[in-house]
Amino acid sequence: MRSIVFLALICLCGWPFLARSQAIGDQKGCQTAYQMCSLECRARHFLSDPMRDQCIRACSATAAKCTQTAVIACVSQSACPR
Repeated sequence: MRSIVFLALICLCGWPFLARSQAIGDQKGCQTAYQMCSLECRARHFLSDPMRDQCIRACSATAAKCTQTAVIACVSQSACPR
């Protein structure tokens, strides 16, 4: 019985740390995705091609939405880094 209570306390104390690291990881994942997207735009389109700027702007918009979603998830889980 004591081991079950001890295990429950460990889980309750460790959960915020695990959730916080997941939220930070999500935001870093957004940055990585943006970098990969912009690199792909640069590889696909020449510098003078107007599609290149549109492609990079689309990457920026997607990254902003990704970051916003990660922050909302972090706040809803009360797991944001302080």
